[in-house]
Amino acid sequence: MQFCDIPTGDMNMMRFTELLIDIGYPENYCKIMGTDTAPLVTEAESAYRDLDATSRNAIQYTANHLIFPVAEGSFEDGMGADD
Repeated sequence: MQFCDIPTGDMNMMRFTELLIDIGYPENYCKIMGTDTAPLVTEAESAYRDLDATSRNAIQYTANHLIFPVAEGSFEDGMGADD
């Protein structure tokens, strides 16, 4: 399999972002680094696209699709679901 740009890859990047939240990455990063926000860094490579274009595309995709306000609670919390 060749490297490809982030939007056309086979990985569910939204689910990986949600998993980072689920395991506490934002809170842990902010606590350790003394910051208010945690970075979401992408690495993009492509067998076909220009490297700079691929990087711009990854930054745009991340900003447009993977950065969102995080809920403070969930429907499951109110229903008594276990973690």
